[in-house]
Amino acid sequence: MESVYVTARTYCEHASEHCKSWTGRSRLLSIEFNATKGLHQTHFALVREQGRPSVQIDSKGMRFDNVFVQLREHQKATSLYVTTGQWRLTAVSKNFPNPDANLGRMLLHVGVEALYDADSDPVAPHGLIGQSYDGDAIAIDGKQDDYRNSDDVMTTEAQAEGAIEGTGVDYMMSGPFATDFKYSRFNAVKAAHRDVSRLSGKKRYRSNNDKSAGSTTFSTDALPTAAEPVATRPDFERIINRIHPQK
Repeated sequence: MESVYVTARTYCEHASEHCKSWTGRSRLLSIEFNATKGLHQTHFALVREQGRPSVQIDSKGMRFDNVFVQLREHQKATSLYVTTGQWRLTAVSKNFPNPDANLGRMLLHVGVEALYDADSDPVAPHGLIGQSYDGDAIAIDGKQDDYRNSDDVMTTEAQAEGAIEGTGVDYMMSGPFATDFKYSRFNAVKAAHRDVSRLSGKKRYRSNNDKSAGSTTFSTDALPTAAEPVATRPDFERIINRIHPQK
């Protein structure tokens, strides 16, 4: 993945300190985060809006009605931070531990967190991540790839079967900023939760710490310890290569 794409619609109930520019009409924002450096010397984030010039986002951030967008620089990573007041999205791009073998490629960590009671929203969230806010205390584990008995390089196959409604194909978009898919809620005014009883994945009670969702990869400060002891850097690179097969 070379970029992260976010489509956000602004909304404010009334003009306030955080909505000084609110005119009573929502704005549709297209947010792009360059997750790999490629031809660019640095990461960048852009906000596009029809009829207005593109805005490049920096570490100071910028507010668009209730939507705040910021680019954050860390010691060994760069991240996009987007919050609407109800949802917070982070996308962190960091170097592979073996960058010379992965020129122009980065590890990408994406997280989504509800800042309100999303389980009780009359428009129940959906999507690969959003559907987990389904109004109960049950977590569902879908199909996962098994790296324990694989070779140094493996091809992943699991598509979260059993933990999501439908199949992965149902969630494919027609373009980077598209919002339409089989279970889309983008323009809905009312929508029910998914039917958990129809999911075949392993069900377990959700812990109190399960407040956010996202995709993560092993990094230098988060390595498996029991199944995959890490003694040397080559061993560490082998783990990374098994998760992200190299050409």
